[in-house]
Amino acid sequence: MTIMTHITVYKNTLMFNQPPRTALLLPVIGGAPPVDAFIEQEVNYTINLALYYVMVLFAVFGLILATLFITFNIRYRNRR
Repeated sequence: MTIMTHITVYKNTLMFNQPPRTALLLPVIGGAPPVDAFIEQEVNYTINLALYYVMVLFAVFGLILATLFITFNIRYRNRR
């Protein structure tokens, strides 16, 4: 079974004509059919330097804590 769809633009409305004689009407915003590709735009953001240092401090603290936990687990792995 093959279903084919015919798409037309008429008076700022997209028409998806599907057999048998049914149509799905969608209004077009902006007066033109939608763009059929992605628009990529690169945007650079900056953050506060103090916030960056605080986040780095938390990351280093997390790494030290993880190292202490793995050391503790290896040292006392035979105790229950």
